[in-house]
Amino acid sequence: MIIGGVDTHAANHCAAAIDTTGRLHGVAEFPATDVGYRRLASWLRSHGELQAVGVEAPAPMAPG
Repeated sequence: MIIGGVDTHAANHCAAAIDTTGRLHGVAEFPATDVGYRRLASWLRSHGELQAVGVEAPAPMAPG
């Protein structure tokens, strides 16, 4: 079982894949595009059965 973690940015997203014992399987960056999102999901699944994904996102900006 694999757990993914994703740190989002405007142009690129950085992803990490760990197993349920906490062992790191890999880290990779993907463009923040539709194609990049599909590649990120495929990359995570290439490490094993994907159990969950946590996404870090910046807090929304205040208007004005």
